[in-house]
Amino acid sequence: MNRLLEQLPAIKLYFQSAVLTDRLLSAQSILTKAMEPTTELYLEFLRFALPIFTDLNKELQAEKPKLYLLYDQIYTAYVTILECFIQPVYLELTEEEINKAEDIS
Repeated sequence: MNRLLEQLPAIKLYFQSAVLTDRLLSAQSILTKAMEPTTELYLEFLRFALPIFTDLNKELQAEKPKLYLLYDQIYTAYVTILECFIQPVYLELTEEEINKAEDIS
């Protein structure tokens, strides 16, 4: 992922050249996606999130049983990803506070 993000400007230039010289429809499709601002955002998120899931996957595939450790590791991975989208204050709410907020709205 790091290498792809480092090479993204060069990739864009390559496909711009391919579109202009070879006039390939597939190159145009790739260039269109590469030029979208959200593409780089998704790649940045993947650079952050993939190691979390890779480490968790290694633990799930361990040869020795680690069931007693998995809950904490899965919870930590889950909260880490949620913190990218939800303010940490809301992640700390108790179930009672959540029910009160739902009753108000």
